[in-house]
Amino acid sequence: MQKELNTIFQLEEAEKFDEAFEAYNVLFSQYLSEYIVWKHFYFFLWMAIEDATSVFHEKIDLRNLLKGMFDEGNSKFSSIADFNFTAGYTVSIFPYEYGDYDDLTILQKECY
Repeated sequence: MQKELNTIFQLEEAEKFDEAFEAYNVLFSQYLSEYIVWKHFYFFLWMAIEDATSVFHEKIDLRNLLKGMFDEGNSKFSSIADFNFTAGYTVSIFPYEYGDYDDLTILQKECY
């Protein structure tokens, strides 16, 4: 798994978003219950908000995918402190990317 992640990190650095996304999809499907894979894939999607082209956003339906990854992480990893920090940080920076802002503030209060 680490070898695959390192390859993906190189794709990310080269701003090859399509290739990195496809590689993450494959890796995530193989390691659905691995927090480390979820975290890197999720953070890649979150960073793509600012770094990727609008064509990439539309192609993968970034907003819905990011929200879905957040929801999946919340259902699987909410007992992991690092998840709560990562999810809380990302939502606090771009809250409207995740849907209804009022629902998110309720969720954030429940985490604390």
